Amino acid sequence: MRTSGRALGHTRAAWPIGGGRPGRRAVTLEGMSRRSRREAVEAAAPAVNFDVDEDLSGWAAAASAMCQDGWTVEFLSPHPPVALIGTLPTGDKFFFRDARAEVVLNVGGEDPSMKPTWIGAYPYRDASYMPADEAIQAIFALTQNFIEQTALDRA
Repeated sequence: MRTSGRALGHTRAAWPIGGGRPGRRAVTLEGMSRRSRREAVEAAAPAVNFDVDEDLSGWAAAASAMCQDGWTVEFLSPHPPVALIGTLPTGDKFFFRDARAEVVLNVGGEDPSMKPTWIGAYPYRDASYMPADEAIQAIFALTQNFIEQTALDRA
């Protein structure tokens, strides 16, 4: 006589992670529905496109959105802490890094990581672990400060 998992007191949560009933093969990408497979591939795409670790997938998604808004973004390392270089939508070169207690945006010059013409910082405790969405807000705020300050200097 066959008994179900429920009759034995098992619930779905008691089955192996990634699989169905005990003894069955775990579900792989090939075994997923088309929709689930598409969603999984789309979620991983930014990390693959920017060649970064899964730990930085949120950063990669944010960088992808920034590129659509006229930025160029390149990761200096595939691992945390984050360091980015590129150009702002204004055409100015930038260098961004998250440090221990702040995030820093350097703008301008031949090499903004070494000799920037403008430096802005945003204090944040444990900035090395700053979530991507918060860091992107900081980058945008610092960029806005740069644009406003350079507009005043030119006037």
